Amino acid sequence: MTPKNAELELIEKEIMDICDRCYENVRCLLKSAKLLLGQDSQQYALGLYMYAVEEFGKAQLLKVHTLSHIIPNWIFGRKPFIPTSPHDTKLAEGFKYLPEECQILCVGLRFVNNNNEKTQTYSLGRKLKVSVPAFTTGFVSDVSRESILEFDFKTACFYIDWDNENRCPTFQIQVDTKRLVKNIRLFEKVLENFV
Repeated sequence: MTPKNAELELIEKEIMDICDRCYENVRCLLKSAKLLLGQDSQQYALGLYMYAVEEFGKAQLLKVHTLSHIIPNWIFGRKPFIPTSPHDTKLAEGFKYLPEECQILCVGLRFVNNNNEKTQTYSLGRKLKVSVPAFTTGFVSDVSRESILEFDFKTACFYIDWDNENRCPTFQIQVDTKRLVKNIRLFEKVLENFV
């Protein structure tokens, strides 16, 4: 049984209005991401790109509920949440409607200075691991393969955290700018069909 406040009841016009606002928000997020790419702020551009995918996924999930008029609160980030992360669910839904290329990007780490005398392994998101040789300064990435974008990249683009295992602040994310521009253009083409 669903808790009483777990859902919103909206009419079709309200749902479609929300979807239109989501699409407009996606366009603005992508536009802002492109502006940041020109300012040597790739990691912030990637973060906005990921927010755009999530917002796009939200609109697609809302459309699924148009006939029932019942919208689960978790779509708007309100409790109760679904068993998986609402953010992951919306990202997955967004990527489902985008070309596969839109979720692939070469991502690496930028180190100011790694003074450890042993190779250290850093996690980037839940799946990607990058091994950094001793006394490395600069940019490190696994160029032998491209990374599948995931939710963790979205927040990691904006915040510095503490890496307790390696006893240092977390790294900055470095992004393949040309590929991200291509992904944004592909996304914008898809978005034209949802206006």
